[in-house]
Amino acid sequence: LKDRIDLDFAYTNKTDFASDEPVKLDLFIKNAPTLLVKVFEVNTTNFYRAQLKEVDTDVNLDGLVANVEQSHKSDAPPLRRVAKSFEFPQLTKPGGAFAVAFIPDLASASTNAEAGKQPKRFLLPPEYIAMGFAVVGLW
Repeated sequence: LKDRIDLDFAYTNKTDFASDEPVKLDLFIKNAPTLLVKVFEVNTTNFYRAQLKEVDTDVNLDGLVANVEQSHKSDAPPLRRVAKSFEFPQLTKPGGAFAVAFIPDLASASTNAEAGKQPKRFLLPPEYIAMGFAVVGLW
C-alpha cells in the first residue's frame, strides 16, 4: 500500500457549472508529493470534425500544449490519503471545452526515492500517467 499512488475524484464534485461559475474539483491523493495540474483548451470544432462525436473523456492530449500548468506540493506521508481542492477560475470562457489532467511526479514519489527503485504498481501504464482526468465543457 505504501508504494501505490492514488488519485481519486471525490463523489461530491459537481457535474454542472454555470458559465460564470469557477470550476472546483476535489481529489483524494495518496503518495504524490508533487502533483502537476495541466489545463488544456480543446478546439471543439476540430475535435468534432476528426472524431464525429462531442468532446468526452477520450480526448487524446498527446502533443497538446497546456494553457495552464501548476505544480502542487504535499508533505503528507506516503500512506496517508488526503483531500485537496483545486479551483479553476480561468475556465469561464463561454463555448469552451477544457481537459484537466492531474499528473503525479513519479520522481518524487516515495518508491523512487529508494535508490532508483521503480514503483511496483501503476494505476495506468507509465506512458499514460495522467491518473486523474476531467473534461469541463461550458456551453
